[in-house]
Amino acid sequence: MAVTAVDARFAGGTILVQVDEEYTGDHRVMVRVDMPGHTLHLFRHEARDLANALREAAAEAGDILNRRPEADAA
Repeated sequence: MAVTAVDARFAGGTILVQVDEEYTGDHRVMVRVDMPGHTLHLFRHEARDLANALREAAAEAGDILNRRPEADAA
């Protein structure tokens, strides 16, 4: 399975996101999020809901700051 790494400097480091087929042991597929000090397992719909909430919050933060998104990468 592919692993996506997201650098999050204020979250303590890198966040890893991947599919986890073995977590529940009953053939349910989960989305696993490994954060420094924490691991989160989500059902598909929960992962989609979280992704949408993050997109909306990021858009709102960008509107509040009134600056280009690439400015955050610096």
